[in-house]
Amino acid sequence: RRDRAAAPVLSRPVLSRPVRHGAQASARLPPGPAPRPVAPARPRGQCRPRHAKGIAVTVWNLGSINADHVYALPRLPRPGETLAARALSHGLGGKGANMSAALARAGARVAHVGAVGEDGGRWRDRLAAFGVDVAEVAALDGPTGHAVIYVDDAGENCIVLHPGANRAL
Repeated sequence: RRDRAAAPVLSRPVLSRPVRHGAQASARLPPGPAPRPVAPARPRGQCRPRHAKGIAVTVWNLGSINADHVYALPRLPRPGETLAARALSHGLGGKGANMSAALARAGARVAHVGAVGEDGGRWRDRLAAFGVDVAEVAALDGPTGHAVIYVDDAGENCIVLHPGANRAL
């Protein structure tokens, strides 16, 4: 057994500089291992992560897939009020699907793990059109998750979500 010198016990931090009014003091840390060097930045334009041997890495994303129904309104409705929408659009949505689509558009190889309902074939195809691998997207009984989104002229929104097949995740 080797005898080790006991580490000094500090009753208060040793300050690296005097404390001034309103300034926070930073405590001087005892000597330890040298900090690790920061990795160099990736060259500009290189989006796809690479393995050390040059093999592309696949990003696996587990997340929701929804059918978004977006209504453009002059303002958000008040309780009990009916407003006529100026426009209606349908699109692929869900936090997971949006992330997978964005990663694929940025050049990453992406595989999505999720679920759609019996009516979700078009949303699965839409995700695949972005270049996302949808082999692990299950088609389940019941409806695909969907969101009704009201967007006013100022860009504020109000969302009602039915999780549908996403509940199985």
